[in-house]
Formats: sequence, C-alpha cells, structure tokens
Amino acid sequence: MIKLGNALSYYPFIDKNKTLTSKENMLSDIKKAIQFFEQNQAHKIVIPLKDRYSFSVIFFAAIDLGIQVTMLPNYQTGTLDAFKGEYDIAIDED
Repeated sequence: MIKLGNALSYYPFIDKNKTLTSKENMLSDIKKAIQFFEQNQAHKIVIPLKDRYSFSVIFFAAIDLGIQVTMLPNYQTGTLDAFKGEYDIAIDED
C-alpha cells in the first residue's frame, strides 16, 4: 500500500465534493480503486479526469499496482480515440 508518510497526516485533503477529508478517507478511496483495478485486470489506463482528488486517488492506486498510466496531452474531443492503443481502461467521472 502507498505510504503517504507521517508528515501528510497533518494536512487535510480536498475531496471531489470540495470538502476537507482526512488521509484515512483518501487511503480508503485508494483501496477501493485498487479493488476495482484488480477485479478488471487493468494493465494500462488513462485518467481523463479534471478533478484533482479523483485523479490522485486513481493515480496512486494504479502506481501501487504497477499499472501503466498514460497521461493525455489535453482533454479535447478525439484525444481518447487518438490514444486508444495506449490503454485498456479509461477512468471517467462515473
């Protein structure tokens, strides 16, 4: 599991609802994402999320499992299609 370090326990996180959340809540969300990836046998993903919290949760879960994360150059229409050979799963807002 990802070790955010003791120093981060003093800093709150802003979740996707724009409210303060704790490191424990963020780690819980990361664990849920890890379970999702394990169930779906993801090897390569793309994270076209603009929400920083959700992006971070998915990114940390993927890194923890050694999943390749493709970083898109932009969020323009057609970008996902242009990179479709680079990922198995695209994580969306749902």
